[in-house]
Amino acid sequence: MDHYRGMKKWRPFASMPEQYLVMHQKNMMSEQFSHQREMAYREYFLDKRTSAILDFQKKLEETKADITYFFSEPADLERRTAFGLRYLNDEEPRWEGNIDLEGYRWAHVERLVEVAVKQIKPVQERINELNTSLNILTVYFSEDEIEVVNRLIEKIDYLQHFIIGNLKRIESSSDNTIFMFVHAGEPMTNMLEEINAFHNDVRGFLKKYLYIHKLDA
Repeated sequence: MDHYRGMKKWRPFASMPEQYLVMHQKNMMSEQFSHQREMAYREYFLDKRTSAILDFQKKLEETKADITYFFSEPADLERRTAFGLRYLNDEEPRWEGNIDLEGYRWAHVERLVEVAVKQIKPVQERINELNTSLNILTVYFSEDEIEVVNRLIEKIDYLQHFIIGNLKRIESSSDNTIFMFVHAGEPMTNMLEEINAFHNDVRGFLKKYLYIHKLDA
């Protein structure tokens, strides 16, 4: 047994360098896992935000297209045709200054109101959708951005209420309010210009959020 006396006893545990290596590997794996989890959460957050912004953007563009269509020449022509609008001089350009203001029956008014309400109704229906979509975005937008979006929605809502309210107030074929909706102009077109200005501002920061997502991705 003498030849075993000079030998070190075998130990079942790893040496200190080996223990350090194992701990280091565990720390590395833990850090990698934490980083991956953080990146996954960040990607999830960005995806949720982008999805919400795209949904709102789609609803906003559809609403804006509907309110703009009401003032387009095709929509105006549809109302003029339904009303049976006549002009004082057919040889002159067909504009509001050449309109014959007399000789219309209630049936003419009813047809115009029916067509006009049908044209503006999609806007009325989309306002609630816009507000619901905006409620989700309050998590991601700044207070200033939320205020701008709210102002835009309020102005669209006000214009559609203005249109519907004036249509409903027409009570006779001699009411000159009728002619507000043929060759439609001020004050409604002034309101539309304000909507356009706010819409451009909102479009700007929506694109910013979508562009940032592309950079982060």
